[in-house]
Amino acid sequence: MQPWNATQVSVSRSPDTAPRPPIVPAIRNAAGTVAALSANRTTNAGKARCQGGACVAKAECSADADCSDGKVCEGGRCVAPGQCSLEKVYFGYDDASVDGDAKSTLQRNAECIKERALSVTVTGYCDERGTSEYNIALGERRANNVSKYLQSLGVPKKSLNTLSYGEERLIKECGEEGPESCHRMNRRTEFDVR
Repeated sequence: MQPWNATQVSVSRSPDTAPRPPIVPAIRNAAGTVAALSANRTTNAGKARCQGGACVAKAECSADADCSDGKVCEGGRCVAPGQCSLEKVYFGYDDASVDGDAKSTLQRNAECIKERALSVTVTGYCDERGTSEYNIALGERRANNVSKYLQSLGVPKKSLNTLSYGEERLIKECGEEGPESCHRMNRRTEFDVR
């Protein structure tokens, strides 16, 4: 099976016709083939649920009772208690660089990924300022930079995929003029175990 990378697909239109449709999240495999994620579609053998052009991995569990063999439910995954977990990484405004705080977090995440031989999708997000197109691209740069840094720490490239949701999945809606403390929560990368 080929690895998949995040990209975006926009539908073209002829001039002076209907309004331009929104950008639809899509995935691109290593051969460059693009598959748009259509509404209400289950992908990857039932591992993700897509609605309105956005996909979310199905959670393995929602409570400790859903897990077996003494495992606990952490972030929708069944894991052994006390084992490592993957932490979010936060970014500055209009920035995709991996800074000192992010590097510390990513060092812990890299050790966890290697220790447990995980395959992870690094997902980039933005706050709601800027256009949707710009934020999809910024989220992709964030996810790609995090992936490259994890690879520099010894995480195999084949264990990592990237995806961008831009501003589509806010932790908290802040509004254009909202406080910086609110916007900062939305500028992040998250790690979804595949």
